[in-house]
Amino acid sequence: MLIPTSRAAAITALLALAMLAWPGRSWWALAVVNGALLAALAVDLALCVAPATVDVVRELPSSMRVGSTGELAWIIGNRGSRTARATISDALWPSLAASRRSVRTVLGPATRTRATAHLHPVRRGRFPLDRLTVRITGPLGLAARQATRTTPGSIKVMPAYPSRDAVRRRLRTPRIPDVGVRSVRSAGGGTEFDQLREYRDGDEFRRIDWPSSMRLQRPIVR
Repeated sequence: MLIPTSRAAAITALLALAMLAWPGRSWWALAVVNGALLAALAVDLALCVAPATVDVVRELPSSMRVGSTGELAWIIGNRGSRTARATISDALWPSLAASRRSVRTVLGPATRTRATAHLHPVRRGRFPLDRLTVRITGPLGLAARQATRTTPGSIKVMPAYPSRDAVRRRLRTPRIPDVGVRSVRSAGGGTEFDQLREYRDGDEFRRIDWPSSMRLQRPIVR
């Protein structure tokens, strides 16, 4: 797909203003100017590297938690024999709050580079990632070729665990006593499953049973 760049649009606008300001303007002169601009676009497009010669691999964590920080990386490689001026745009979900969704790079023949972005998810859920758009700009900066490809991937965002301070604040908050937690043991299980009980001041933080704490909405330890 041929896409005129912003530079081509700016040059076209300047030439149009120049033609309007030129007292001896004529249709012949306008045709010459337009022909020269179209020729420059055609040359730039011919020199433009095909998007298919640029490979993009997305690297990202399989899972994160709300409020955490993770890194997304794009591995970009040029398999062609000419320099590629590439812009990679990733269709990232807004809920991932990425520091950036696109990257520009100049790749020499048979070279690779790595670009990164930070993710700060604000909502739980599974977010599929598939579409990547590769745009290659010609050496004159007037025309570009663009292609959208499918690069399957996904990231699972889980709820945030409460911090140590949040647990302690909850312990200090008065509440109506809840039903106690039953002892969980398997038949003949010995000490494989210890008794669950509420967190008490002085308990080791690593003994907190997070799944039970999230389910019962209060700190539970084993």
